Amino acid sequence: MMAPSSDLPVMTDIFKLLSPEQQAKTPAGVPPAGVTVNMSNPPTVGYTLVAVASVLMTIMLLIVGLRFYSALYLRRKWHADDCT
Repeated sequence: MMAPSSDLPVMTDIFKLLSPEQQAKTPAGVPPAGVTVNMSNPPTVGYTLVAVASVLMTIMLLIVGLRFYSALYLRRKWHADDCT
C-alpha cells in the first residue's frame, strides 16, 4: 500500500477552503437507500438517556446510603474497606 502523496489535497483541507455558509450546506454523506433525512427535527434518544441515568443514579445513591447506614449505625464501626 502506498503512502498518500503530499501533493494531493486532503478532504479536510478542501473543506477548510469553503465559506461557513457552504460548510453548513455540505452533507456529511449520502444517506442509505430508503432513508429520508430530517434535519429540522432529527430523532433523538436524549430523553431516554436522561431517564435511564436518573433511575440508575437513584438506585446507586440508595445502595450507597444503605451501605453507610449499615457501617455506621448497625456495626457502629468504620473499617478501611468502607472507604472504597
